[in-house]
Amino acid sequence: MPPRLSLSILSGVLGVVFMSATPAAAMCEPGDFACRKFSNSANAKPKRARRPQNRTRSTRRPRTRTTAPVVAKAPVPEELQETESPVRTTMAGPIVLSPAPVQVTTLSPGSIEEAPKDLSTLVFGSNDRIESATAVCRPTKHSLRRVNCTLAMHRLALTSGSGNGCLATLKVRAIELAKDTSGRWRHEEAIALCGGRLIRETEFFPVALNGQPQFALRERYEMIGGNQDCAAPYLATRRPLDRTFMPLGHERTQKLACGAVTAR
Repeated sequence: MPPRLSLSILSGVLGVVFMSATPAAAMCEPGDFACRKFSNSANAKPKRARRPQNRTRSTRRPRTRTTAPVVAKAPVPEELQETESPVRTTMAGPIVLSPAPVQVTTLSPGSIEEAPKDLSTLVFGSNDRIESATAVCRPTKHSLRRVNCTLAMHRLALTSGSGNGCLATLKVRAIELAKDTSGRWRHEEAIALCGGRLIRETEFFPVALNGQPQFALRERYEMIGGNQDCAAPYLATRRPLDRTFMPLGHERTQKLACGAVTAR
């Protein structure tokens, strides 16, 4: 092919390429790629600015605290109230509250059909001692008119007339009580003492505490025959020889002012 013809074909091809490019790129020299690149980027359309988004703040509702309803306290039953007299102090002065009245009345024998079970808070009091008795009874296997009982007695007695000291003792014994024809539950035993016999009788009898029937306890000692001087030291530890244990105390129950208490 003649050289003139090849040059004309090459110029035609380059002309087509430069005609298709942008006017700015047409001003660049052939083969100047850097010029074409920057001219194209300058003529490119600017990107749209990103619109700021309006963020709404989420507000939380304040939590409502639920409070439990106030429940009024139920009144304490009279039988569960303390026997001590509580004292309330105010700016005007102390106010002494009187305890609930307690009424104990003796019922006729046989008023309680059920056999004795658990006896507690039975108290006997005198000027020189306080004794409390507790009993746990169970029916026997062979008779409905007999019960086996474990009897515990706590005693706090003055050792001197001035009240400088008291002696505390505890005695526990097992006895069997039988119901007689009159409805009394009794136990009787005799021991030999100083040539005679010392009879001790224990009885459960019915009483009413503020109208509620329950059992009380009576204990009696009797010396028959023998040498009284010889038996006097033994009987002195049992005096008084006839005493009654009533529920929730008794009118004769008093508080002992002991300077010191010793146990035996």
